[in-house]
Order: sequence, then structure tokens, then C-alpha cells
Amino acid sequence: MTGYSNTISKISTEDELLQFVIPTKHKPGTDKISKEILKDERIIELIVKTVVGSHGKNLYTTKESEWIDGKKADVVYGPVVKATTELPPILIEVQNTIDKAFARQVIKYCGHIYDQYDVEPIVIILSIHLIPSQILNTLSNTGSFSYMKIIPSDHWAQRVYFLDPNIIEESLPEEPLPPLVEEINIIYKLDI
Repeated sequence: MTGYSNTISKISTEDELLQFVIPTKHKPGTDKISKEILKDERIIELIVKTVVGSHGKNLYTTKESEWIDGKKADVVYGPVVKATTELPPILIEVQNTIDKAFARQVIKYCGHIYDQYDVEPIVIILSIHLIPSQILNTLSNTGSFSYMKIIPSDHWAQRVYFLDPNIIEESLPEEPLPPLVEEINIIYKLDI
């Protein structure tokens, strides 16, 4: 994977990043490429700007996402300064199937993140397949982003955003797509 990290980091423009093609032999059955894309500094900045705000610019980097109990999250971004409610850690999970067991796992990850930073994280869950109705029916519109839904997360996360291909398709009939949606669509294409 290191070779792909180096290749991705050498891409100089946003258009080149959007057109980057990963060899087919590296796509099936793995989310390693998605995790590498999510670790790219430009993607970090895009996600931070979207969910934290422009005051988080250049203040986030990828952080350790494995804990002493053996649990390992996909990607955690943390501020390079002390985490606060205005600069919270960000947990990103790319998941094939969303169910109650997965939701409980995310809550555990948030507990680990809180223990580490003393701040509740913002969570982004990218569901590769459609979110089942038993979960989807508990989601609400965010009010800020038409292409994401949110779930109540009192006491364990500041906000928990859900995205799946259907939520994005239904909410964004117009072009051009927001930059974050363009990047997420790349991840969806990799993981299908």
C-alpha cells in the first residue's frame, strides 16, 4: 500500500486525484485503498472543512486508530493542537453493511476516542451498500448537508453522519457535485 500512498501524494491537482485509476487487481474485497485515500492530506482538509469548518484548516492529521482491546477503526483524524469541542477528533468508517452490531462498535470506538482526547468525536460513516430501513428510519436530515443524514448521538459523539449511494443520489440531482461527494463517489466505486 505504501506505493499507492506515494503515488497518490504525487498527484498535484484535484482533477488528477479525481481521475486517478487504481489497477483492478488491487480493488476486490479490500478497503485498504479507501483508507489510503482517506489519509491523503487533501482529503483530510476537505473533510475537516466540511464537518469542522475552515477554522480547522491545516490542523488535522491521521492518528492511531487501534486500541489496547484490539479494536481498530478505519481512520481517525486528530488535531495537531489540543482537541476541543471546536476542533474534535473525527472518526471515519467505510462499511459494507450497516447493522445494529456495527452501530454498537462505532459507539465503542467513540468511547476510546473520548478516553484519548477528552472530547466527543464527529463520526462519518460511508456505507458502501444501501443502509437497511431499520437503521435508515432512525436517521434525520442534517440541515447543513443534503447528501448526509444524521443520527442522535447524545453522550457519545458530537455528530454522526451517514452517507450511502442512495442518500447521495436522491439529494443531489444537480451538477456539479460538492467536492466531498466527488471524493466519496471514488471510494464507492472502489469498494463496489
